[in-house]
Amino acid sequence: MKIPFTLYLVLCFLASNYVSAQMQFVSPLPGSADHNPERNIIIRDGALIDAASINKKNLFSLVGSISGKHDFELVLCRDQRTIILNPLVPFTEGEKVTVTVGNSLRRTDGTFVKPASFSFSIHRTYTQEEKERIAGAREQEWEEEFGRGYADQPAQKKGPNAGASLPPMYITTNTNPSPGEIFFHNYNFYGYETYHHCIMTNNGDSIYSSGSDVRGWDFKINKNGYISMYYKFPAKFQLFDSSLVYMENFSTKNGYITDIHDFQIFPDGHYYVQGYSYTFMDLTVYDPSYHPNASITGLVIQKFDKDKNMLFEWRSLDHIPVIEAPHATFTSSKIDYVHGNSIEEDVDGNIIISCRHLDQVNKIDVNTGEFIWRLGGVKNEFTLVNDSIWFTYQHDARRLANGNITLFDNGNFHGSLCSYAREYHLDEVNKIATAVWTYKHPQVNGQNVYGSALGSVQRLSNGNTLINWGAILPDKEFPNLTEVTPDNEIVWEMRLKDTYNDVIYRAHKYEWNPCPRPLSANMKTKEITSNSAVLKWTAANGASEYKLQHRKIGESNWLNKTIDDGTSSKTLNNLLPGTGYEWHVQTICSNGMISTFSDLATFSTLPQKSFGMIKPAASIEVYPNPATNSIQVMVANELQQSLTVEILNILGVSLSESHFEPFETGQPLSIDVSNLAAGTYLLFANTGDQHWLKKISVE
Repeated sequence: MKIPFTLYLVLCFLASNYVSAQMQFVSPLPGSADHNPERNIIIRDGALIDAASINKKNLFSLVGSISGKHDFELVLCRDQRTIILNPLVPFTEGEKVTVTVGNSLRRTDGTFVKPASFSFSIHRTYTQEEKERIAGAREQEWEEEFGRGYADQPAQKKGPNAGASLPPMYITTNTNPSPGEIFFHNYNFYGYETYHHCIMTNNGDSIYSSGSDVRGWDFKINKNGYISMYYKFPAKFQLFDSSLVYMENFSTKNGYITDIHDFQIFPDGHYYVQGYSYTFMDLTVYDPSYHPNASITGLVIQKFDKDKNMLFEWRSLDHIPVIEAPHATFTSSKIDYVHGNSIEEDVDGNIIISCRHLDQVNKIDVNTGEFIWRLGGVKNEFTLVNDSIWFTYQHDARRLANGNITLFDNGNFHGSLCSYAREYHLDEVNKIATAVWTYKHPQVNGQNVYGSALGSVQRLSNGNTLINWGAILPDKEFPNLTEVTPDNEIVWEMRLKDTYNDVIYRAHKYEWNPCPRPLSANMKTKEITSNSAVLKWTAANGASEYKLQHRKIGESNWLNKTIDDGTSSKTLNNLLPGTGYEWHVQTICSNGMISTFSDLATFSTLPQKSFGMIKPAASIEVYPNPATNSIQVMVANELQQSLTVEILNILGVSLSESHFEPFETGQPLSIDVSNLAAGTYLLFANTGDQHWLKKISVE
């Protein structure tokens, strides 16, 4: 029997309402279908949970109609409200899964959560043709916004401007723009290697530039102050410190592919990612001419805490009928009906998402998954004031500090092709959307500036707006980036050179105060004795203190020290003689940012051996150093006594000993080291009342 998708949503709504009477949020949505076998369960009552009560045997159960009972890892998240069940073995394709919550789950106030039970279904086994269609759908989604051949393989065509320098560009206007540095990632639609992720000044001076065909999209400073960008293989977002040193990865869970469009992470560590979901639908229930088994691409949004435990999941397939996509071709075998392209956490903690293929911006309650409001599109709830046309195929919906919403209106379905930057004031009670600011670029060579895809709008701290025009038409001399004042005066504009028709997904300007980590080349160990050493490094701009870690080589635990006295050095005492140590340093800046740790540096303490009064190393010369077969020793002053030269290992064990009679200054002494293994040694020379110690290397 063919069931219309709208009826499926009604059934999900009824099942969800029943469980919602007992729980604030559960995922999967009760009664929902087409989940991946790699699927966890989220349960949130809304109240604080007594951690001791979740350990009761048989409190929760997961039973697949085919696979049977499942063991799982149970997690109480740091909010003490959200419980996650992570099955140890994936579910089976085509089965129904039943989740049961027993009667002994206790809140911290002593009351008990009511027992509950709900079910969801895993997608059926797909045919090989269907699997190929899903792969083709992903390629199609990528090509729409990111060009040919980028979804599953690196670019194959050489472009002469890829690499460490900025891409060729023209800055056509530069008259008192806002301060700051511009972050962007450029590439082209035709598979040429022209990509860069860049940081530059208003004058076009390069601060940073790197070329990569697997990372760089959505290159920005994220909400937590660190730099993030998308990495394709496998799909994930990566976080970097201000020295562009990799920190960690972030991706979707539950078997979904991480979507390229947005990633938001906050100072407390919680973050949002979005993903692609795929299923198949018989669309003839809406019209006999529609496709009987269309591949449907949906949107998935996931919220995680700093421990990477999932707190929330929202699937468009559970809330939005496919038929709402106003521009979809329902006779097609592949339909990307939502195409989410931005996530914005609102001031109340809920999220605002841009759904390009719905011509719609939605606000969603992250406690329940329900819509709070819907702006634009087929299910628009607002009356538009001060404008006659809604946005179409938009990007980058953002909440401003003044409460308004900005977005980039690509304008694919306006009467004439033209893109706009727009700002709306929303009366969310009376559902009135007032267009308070709109920017349309002056025509270029008699044509409207139009970007069919991509694009962004950023309100700057001085009230100016930075506009990225996205996938502009080739060979039209359209700008890529424009900064305008509140009065729509262009004060800065940039156009990439036309050779490869490069485009930009998003661009941002920041007044950037990086928190750099110490460079390994500037990390030195001085004044080494048998039980102490002085560690030094170059001071970092903006540093308020440093965290120093050291340990014996081969050990796993670090010893931690904080340096907050304004210096960039630390003396280590109570070290062991003849022992190798490693150390690294982390910068903590006054703006609250923290760098990654530096690369490791190493040193060895001197052996426990009585050397008497050691002369400065400069008064003895050893060459070549490193040596292979022999070394030459020359003492700066004439010797009146015989000289003994020992070669020691780092533990102070003597490996060889040579004796020389008194000699004049400048006379070299040769010592055979051909029988020594490659490594580091100590050369100890003494006359009885004079001593010299020097580190040597043998190759």
